[in-house]
Amino acid sequence: MVCLAAILYLTLVPEPLPEDTPRLFPGADKVVHAIMFGGLTYCFLVDFKRKRGMTGRHLSLRATLFGIAVSIAVGGVIEITQSEMQIGRSGDVVDLLFDGLGAIVAGLLPVI
Repeated sequence: MVCLAAILYLTLVPEPLPEDTPRLFPGADKVVHAIMFGGLTYCFLVDFKRKRGMTGRHLSLRATLFGIAVSIAVGGVIEITQSEMQIGRSGDVVDLLFDGLGAIVAGLLPVI
């Protein structure tokens, strides 16, 4: 899945963006975490719906919660991996909280 591959690259490569990338506001990385994992959740839910041929129907609460849980679990594994890799990245509980926030918000959106 392209969404997951992009997140893995951005979170596990020591310097995924060029050095001359402009700095944003303080805490922008937390917003980026929420957006990335919200996007991942939404991708999971769209794929789930498409593979089940659920055109015009809503996903069940169970399927939605499963997509959210998988995204949060991926975020947790990434944070643990970052802290264990020792390549200049560090695991952060606050990042994981924002991963979860993004996943939950995406789970509340209507899936096309």
